[in-house]
Amino acid sequence: MPTGHRNSTVVAPQALLMMNADWVIDSAEQLAKRLVDGASSEASRIEFAYRQVLGRHPTVAETNRALEFIDAIVADETQPREQAWTLFCQSLLASNEFMYVR
Repeated sequence: MPTGHRNSTVVAPQALLMMNADWVIDSAEQLAKRLVDGASSEASRIEFAYRQVLGRHPTVAETNRALEFIDAIVADETQPREQAWTLFCQSLLASNEFMYVR
C-alpha cells in the first residue's frame, strides 16, 4: 500500500563513492592539511575536524578513538602521520552523520 513516504537508505554504491571518489579523497587531504597546519595538538585537530565536518564538538570517547586510530596507522609504519590525518578526515566525510541532516 502506498504511504507517500520513503525511508532513507544508503546503498553500497553510495558508501563506496564516499570511500573511493577522487573528490572525497581530495577534500579529505585538504582538510587534513588545514588540521596539521592550523592546530598544534592532536586533540585540537580532532576538535577542529569535528566542528568543520559535523558541526559539533567530539565527545571524549570520540576523541580517544580518533587518537587511537591515528596512532594505529602511524605505528604500522607504512603511512606517514599526514596520511593518517587524511584517512581520519575521510572517515568523517564518509560517516552517516555527515551524509544525513538531522
